Amino acid sequence: MLKHNKVYIILMILFFQSVLSITLGLFSLHFSSKGHILPNVYVSTLYVGNYTKSKAVSAIKEHYDKISEDSGILIKCDDDKEYRIKLSDIEFSIDCEATADEAYYIKEDNRLARLIKGFFANKKITIYPVVKINEEKLKKHLEEFALLVDKAPVNARINFQNGEISKIPHQLGMKLNIPNSIEKIKSEIGNNLNSTIEFNPENNYEINWIWPELTLSDFNGIDSVISSYSTPITDFKDNKSIVQAAKALNGFLVMGSDFNNRKYKEFSFVNRMKEKGISFEKTNEGLSQVASTLYAALLKTGIDVDYIYRKKHNAIVEYIEPGLDVEISEKEGDFTFKNPFDFPIAVFTEYDDRNITVYILGSKGNGYSKKEIETRVVQKIEPPVLRTVNYDLKPLEEKVVISGKPGIEVEVYRVSEENGKINSDLLYIDSYEAVESIVQVGPKR
Repeated sequence: MLKHNKVYIILMILFFQSVLSITLGLFSLHFSSKGHILPNVYVSTLYVGNYTKSKAVSAIKEHYDKISEDSGILIKCDDDKEYRIKLSDIEFSIDCEATADEAYYIKEDNRLARLIKGFFANKKITIYPVVKINEEKLKKHLEEFALLVDKAPVNARINFQNGEISKIPHQLGMKLNIPNSIEKIKSEIGNNLNSTIEFNPENNYEINWIWPELTLSDFNGIDSVISSYSTPITDFKDNKSIVQAAKALNGFLVMGSDFNNRKYKEFSFVNRMKEKGISFEKTNEGLSQVASTLYAALLKTGIDVDYIYRKKHNAIVEYIEPGLDVEISEKEGDFTFKNPFDFPIAVFTEYDDRNITVYILGSKGNGYSKKEIETRVVQKIEPPVLRTVNYDLKPLEEKVVISGKPGIEVEVYRVSEENGKINSDLLYIDSYEAVESIVQVGPKR
């Protein structure tokens, strides 16, 4: 028993001696390494392990002084856009003192552990030089590069031709994020001298994706023609403004009630014409006819009249039934509406020398039923006639100078069929003033 105890005591003494020796050796190693960089430390490709800071500064300076003034960095984006910046153009230099400090103070709080790894393992520790650049000059170069990179987003579009609806997908835009680009270059330039720094749009950091206002998903629900209306072109002199207004309306979108962008939630006829560069005159009957045709088509969709603002003419017009006309003027006669449906609607037009047609595209979902608009004249007042003598006419011969228009009161109904039953809903009542007729009469005999 005593023999076993002696062996145990001897083993314990040997163990503690070994631990003490290793500990003293490590501390000796630690304190002897003070003032030196850890083993296996590199500044990029330059070995500075076991160097003193002053020796490291000299080595770093000698290494990077070999860089030519014509050296530079190549920025590359999307495989087809490149831009080279000379280092001298951005006042590039290496801060040798700061770089040596970076090498020396690698995780000082864990220096002993790293020191052990440095001596007993071959793990390479790489740092990159601390660089100095003129950020304002770099910014100016990046602004030039942005001219190559920046691309405006393209909205999704919808087309309607020959009764067919087609949708064209959106395209994302790109914009160079200059502050982020400067940070990326500063972090990589020390390791990429005379090599390429990749700007990757997928990172959404140095190059940001720009989303368009309208994406393909915003057109969900536009799958059918839900209403249309045509009016005849009765006055040739209005043909030009009719064509201009029809083109301006083509493809216009009014988004549904759940869409967030206010820009697409309300339609203004006057604003749309101004956006398209269409000028206004004292009388704008061509524009008024297109607006009137659009208004009648809207009523056929089932939209509540509370969502529509329209100013009618004082007197009836020839191109559309009384009660469905809209008078357009730049200051007082706008025509606006909002889309109360849970799907977007798109406006398209067709025209020729004889007619203008407006189509409303949307969804024929649950509860859809075809609707028509009826106007019923409930009162009619014949126009007063003013007769004047024209001595160039034969006796009692008459010549109409201005055709009068009757005064009218008209009821406007929306008619629909549901389960075989015809429903006729009164929407509103309009009144129109009579317009005096002027007739010239030849003298009496």
